[in-house]
Amino acid sequence: MNISSPVTNQVTSLAVAPAILAAANLLLPHLERGQRVDAAVLRSAMETAFGRSDATGAWDWKLAYEACEVATVLFLRKYGNALFRKAASPASCRTT
Repeated sequence: MNISSPVTNQVTSLAVAPAILAAANLLLPHLERGQRVDAAVLRSAMETAFGRSDATGAWDWKLAYEACEVATVLFLRKYGNALFRKAASPASCRTT
């Protein structure tokens, strides 16, 4: 019985980091305006950052999710302290 497991190529992962950060910076204004980041917005940011669509294999939706997470971190770095200061209690900062 042969069991194969995927091996992550760190070179590839590091190579896409600048594009993921670029996509996150494109998503940040949507978060700042309180807008939803839906599939169309996310696809547009990823295609702009990578210069190609997911159909070409330049990026996948797992990387798109990473870009959303990075955008969230950028948002919290920029506004997190103010949000937590204005919150009535630590519990009110949590989402339901």
